[in-house]
Amino acid sequence: MTVQFEFLAQARLVSGADRLSLEIPGPVDLLQALRALSDQQGEEMYDLIFDHQGELRRSLLILVNGQAVPTPAGRLLQLGDTVTLLTPMAGG
Repeated sequence: MTVQFEFLAQARLVSGADRLSLEIPGPVDLLQALRALSDQQGEEMYDLIFDHQGELRRSLLILVNGQAVPTPAGRLLQLGDTVTLLTPMAGG
């Protein structure tokens, strides 16, 4: 299935794009899709999404179709879903 990703803030800088489509054998849950994304995009994306223990970073906001998903494991993606990654921003 094709998973659509949208990147905001630091995630956009890491991906080098606003959006990306990724073909992943389905059905796929959100956590599997994030792992496939990091495999395709490389170490910098992996480090953005996962901590050194391989767990999702708590600071990363993950949305599916504009709705926050607090626990991605087990959240099956449907055809047409868009996954948005938003990293925290700092500054003054």
